[in-house]
Amino acid sequence: MERILRRPTSIGMNSRIESIDRNLSHISCRRADCGVCRGFLAIARDQFVDAAGHFSRALEVDSRNIAAANNRATCWLYANQLATAVSSLEDVIWDDPLYALQECVVFNLCSLYDLQSGNSIPKKMALLELINAYAHEGFDRSVLKLPQSTPQ
Repeated sequence: MERILRRPTSIGMNSRIESIDRNLSHISCRRADCGVCRGFLAIARDQFVDAAGHFSRALEVDSRNIAAANNRATCWLYANQLATAVSSLEDVIWDDPLYALQECVVFNLCSLYDLQSGNSIPKKMALLELINAYAHEGFDRSVLKLPQSTPQ
């Protein structure tokens, strides 16, 4: 029991990551979840550009993998490539709004808009129009983070 309660050291964690990576490297996988797993391993190593590439490959296999799209954008942000993070989420949303307009994606995109510019309202308003046209009736528009005085 004592061994379970101890937190792994960074050396122990690194060896676990390397072991998982070795096991994955022997697998030739064309499934999106393999790309996602490899992306998370790259994140664990702070290799955000590599991780974004793995998430991109996962999206090539399954363009509707919203988790891969969201994680790819986060990786681009951590790699100091804010414009790429924004465009990557915009592309996913605008390419398939019926599927991709999910609150978590919109929230993250609006957060990126806020980081990108002091005047994010026009972009958020364009997103609101898309939401009004395509999103389900119960879509939580508060994720847009618009000021209270802005009509929604």
